[in-house]
Amino acid sequence: MKYFFPILLLLSLAGCAKDDPALPNDAPDRTVVCRAGDGTRSAPEPGTLALGERLENPFSLENMQEAIMSIKTRSLPLPLLNRMTGEMMNEFIKLDRLPFLSPTHLYVRFDPKNTEELDLLQADTTLVLYAFPLDYEILGEGEMPRQEVTYDPETLEATATAPVESLYASVPVTQALPEGIAHTILEYLFIPDDMDEDIAEEIGIAPLSPDFSELLIDQSMYLTKNISLEDLQLETRGSSGWNPQGVIRAYDDHVGDYVAVPHAKVRTRRWFTTKYTYTDKNGYFRIGKTYKRPANYSIAWESNDWDVRDGSFFQAYYNGPKRKGEWNLDINNGKSLRYATITRALYHHFYGPNNPFERVNSRHKTKVAYKDHSGDVYARFYYRNIKTVSPDIVVYRTKKGESAQPTEGILRSTYHELGHCAMYQKCVNAYNYLRYNSTIRESWARLIEWYMTTAEYEYLKHPRFEKVGWDYDYNRPVAGLSRIVRNIVYFDVPHENNLQDVSQWDYENNAHYQEYSPIFIDLIDNSNQKEYYRLFEPNNQNIYPDDKIYIKAYAPFMDVFYQSRNIKELKANLLANCDRLGTTREAIEDYFAFYNI
Repeated sequence: MKYFFPILLLLSLAGCAKDDPALPNDAPDRTVVCRAGDGTRSAPEPGTLALGERLENPFSLENMQEAIMSIKTRSLPLPLLNRMTGEMMNEFIKLDRLPFLSPTHLYVRFDPKNTEELDLLQADTTLVLYAFPLDYEILGEGEMPRQEVTYDPETLEATATAPVESLYASVPVTQALPEGIAHTILEYLFIPDDMDEDIAEEIGIAPLSPDFSELLIDQSMYLTKNISLEDLQLETRGSSGWNPQGVIRAYDDHVGDYVAVPHAKVRTRRWFTTKYTYTDKNGYFRIGKTYKRPANYSIAWESNDWDVRDGSFFQAYYNGPKRKGEWNLDINNGKSLRYATITRALYHHFYGPNNPFERVNSRHKTKVAYKDHSGDVYARFYYRNIKTVSPDIVVYRTKKGESAQPTEGILRSTYHELGHCAMYQKCVNAYNYLRYNSTIRESWARLIEWYMTTAEYEYLKHPRFEKVGWDYDYNRPVAGLSRIVRNIVYFDVPHENNLQDVSQWDYENNAHYQEYSPIFIDLIDNSNQKEYYRLFEPNNQNIYPDDKIYIKAYAPFMDVFYQSRNIKELKANLLANCDRLGTTREAIEDYFAFYNI
């Protein structure tokens, strides 16, 4: 879709857009807006976002035209015009000779009327969307309250007011607007420093140099009273600019300190232009764009492979400060702590080097909803939601009747449901997925939860579980990790993840065992519960599996898993592949004696 407009028509349309756009607090439970003139200059409470005054837009076509005219008439103070060099003057002459100034971008408000349209917008990677107007002063930082959209998990029908949520974006004139979604062009923009060759060709001028672009922006900023002459003179004499950089961390209650948040999408915005990058594995980021003035920082909790959602449908954000210089963020509470923790799990599942198992591999983004209230369970995977607008995975703040999940619990819940999601996609469809009984499905997801969480904390040098050693030469326990080479074996102290005893099983119906079983954990861990209790707690009379199986060949192990729809088939497939798996028939028979199989 292309846009060519005569200047008078553009100015009349831009003038019509001066009325207040739909503001975020026009719907219940939304961001508080501090309107101009009410004397409020800060957010109402820490950790919340508010909008201050509506600012005169220096990038509007009308104001940019006035900036060009001021250069021509030399009506601005000399410090500004003295920056004009011979080459910049040539650029100005070419710009001034145009019959009219054409827009480079459109400032658009999208008003999706239902969750399907909202999902289409959020899935469009060419749009940089914000949940608040871009020509307002931003006060405070943190999360933005949103109106929850409810839906029936059986029918997937959503209920919400219309529009579901207004979203704002700056869209290049060379880009077609999404079809079928209500939108309003709030203003026509001329953004000289965000003009690629396609835009320049569309509007009939050559791309402007960085120096001339900045001069033109400075002119318009001064004319629209967004910067004083004194500040402009100081900036002109100051440094050449700064690059956004910093570290994003989140508190982890198991570690007892802040840890890096990898692959957080950090954005910097100057009015209508956004640049972004992702944090590395150490939480560090650096954006190549050079700024002279402060920029608005924010985080969109998303990537090309996932969306973290605030509730069922809204993209989750952290709105940071407007500042000049680096941004180091330590997140220690609220929904943002959960978003950051879920992002940690998503990164290690999709990209981390310590995931030897099946990863989610889909053409659509995996949608992980965080709900800041209790649920019937800690988290849930909705296999029927795959390829729909509803979330694939829901993580709740807590389970009904229990206290909030710690960050370790959020990690475990996310890894568990990602295990389900990866298994489902491997199975291709619900029919194949449901051929595996619930014990196989849930026990496999429990393995993924255990393995990935354990690996992450070992990487952070904060192991989750205590280990104890037994010296078989002297037939006694060992305190700590011994450096003396003897016949010493170390055991995991049994814990809730891998504890297995006979009281948990129903032998009357061998087709349906306990759902959340550590059976797959037993097959790959190197700790034998039966031997542990014989050595360290000999008075314990419970029956435990004799676990002498220690499988390290994960590829054939996954082959065996996908061939096994129930525990009987699992045993048979393990026996048929014991050589590939690096174990023995005797060890497999001894282990499955626990299950009466």
